[in-house]
Amino acid sequence: LKAKPDSKPHHLRLFSESESWNLLQSRIYHKQDCPDELLEVGMPNSRSCRRLPQAIVAIAGVLERAYRTEDWWEQIA
Repeated sequence: LKAKPDSKPHHLRLFSESESWNLLQSRIYHKQDCPDELLEVGMPNSRSCRRLPQAIVAIAGVLERAYRTEDWWEQIA
């Protein structure tokens, strides 16, 4: 695939809060659910991405490789 400078842009829609959280959770934990102790801080991480799918994927990449502790996730948020 090559980008064409004269093509029309493809506008992505913003995700809902639940879609944002589901995407973040699935990128980090794949088929498992987020541990209960990280739910309270995990959801604000998905909200801080302003419902932008690319931002959610980027933050998920950071969180996936980071320490999975509440303190660390709060720093990322």
